Amino acid sequence: MEQSALLVPVPEAEPVVGRWRAARDPSARAGLPAHITVLYPFVPPPLLDAGVEGALAGVLAAFHTFPFRLTRTATFPGVLYVAAEPPQPFVDLTNAMSHRWPEHPPYEGRYVDVVPHLTVAMGRRVRSVARRVEHGLPIDATARELWLMTSGTTGRWSARRRFSLG
Repeated sequence: MEQSALLVPVPEAEPVVGRWRAARDPSARAGLPAHITVLYPFVPPPLLDAGVEGALAGVLAAFHTFPFRLTRTATFPGVLYVAAEPPQPFVDLTNAMSHRWPEHPPYEGRYVDVVPHLTVAMGRRVRSVARRVEHGLPIDATARELWLMTSGTTGRWSARRRFSLG
């Protein structure tokens, strides 16, 4: 199934979480870098065109680069993640995209709150991974870009377009 997503890549996290993501996060094996999701699912790839990309650039014109930290591990059921602090700039990005594309609510509207996070591992026994990841925290990072990612029928993700913040 073809899909798209908007994300902020976090290359600064790769040295700490990369090996765990490669082993325990299917999205990493499918080509997604360490990231914080802004909006998923987004416009289906067959409908992505210059108009959608122009609208994305227009929404992003109001946003600038910003520093953040990955400060602590936490879990959702079956998911280990690292929390982004402060969360508000990511929430603002998600809200702006959701406002512009209300037909594509975050995670199909399954969750009430936006929790900016970087997924590290999925499955059972994620607590043992948490202890190892915590040794590398905090991670200082800067949100510089938003990537429009797409996956084709193979399920492999690739960057379709990169938008600079600020």
